[in-house]
Amino acid sequence: MNYIKMLIKKYKNDPLVTVGVAVHSPYTCAPSLIQEAKKLADDNNLPFHIHVSETKWEMDSIMETYHLTPVQYLDSLGVMSDNVIAAHCVWLTEEDIKIIAEKGVGVSHNPECNMKICSGVAPIPELMAANAEVGLGTDGAASNNNLNMIEEMHVMSLLHKLNTMNPTVLPAESVVRTSTIGSATVIGKQDEIGSLEIGKKADIILIDTNEPNATPIYDVYSAIVYTILGNEVTDVIINGKIIMRNDVILTIDENIVKQKVRDIAKEIKEAL
Repeated sequence: MNYIKMLIKKYKNDPLVTVGVAVHSPYTCAPSLIQEAKKLADDNNLPFHIHVSETKWEMDSIMETYHLTPVQYLDSLGVMSDNVIAAHCVWLTEEDIKIIAEKGVGVSHNPECNMKICSGVAPIPELMAANAEVGLGTDGAASNNNLNMIEEMHVMSLLHKLNTMNPTVLPAESVVRTSTIGSATVIGKQDEIGSLEIGKKADIILIDTNEPNATPIYDVYSAIVYTILGNEVTDVIINGKIIMRNDVILTIDENIVKQKVRDIAKEIKEAL
């Protein structure tokens, strides 16, 4: 807790970095720790992040211990509220979905991670139908590898079409919304980022639509979700500052960073 408090103080007025308070999950953290961490987030007006109902094992374990689903258990602790980022939310009951929607909990959907570790398919269409706020994430490299958000959009749309056997589920425009303003809302930053509006931070990417796979374009949303791969991003602007221009990163030496990563990987491999 002391380390988190130090980070909160350090980045209190930072224009780009927002510290969130996080505990891993209901099955790895004591109830008192979860409540203490949530209070710290509430007292500092910060997001509170926790993995929720990611696997069937988690669902079964919490049910056996507390006779409640993970969502119901966290709700019984007074944790579920509109500053909560609930990661995964794969194994949900109808009552869980109702709690999430009514308490304003934001859901971080991580479809590629859920597929890779075979945890299941989150009921995203049902959550959206209940007016729960859903954003798109990747989870970490250990369970997703490339962390490609454009690829994540592609997988999100196709996964739920297949899972529901309905090709009209999660159309491209809905997926783009989930990935932008939906994600911003989940982390409590919808007034600052997530859409191109006067007064918001200029967080923008430029996509080269002249690539063969992106030609022709009939619908821009469909192009982003179904044809763009990610390497077509040529320019990146963060809070009005150009970070990458014409495929060249301006703020770091990319080759030096890649070599450092290779060296670290070599050290890890030799230590195994």
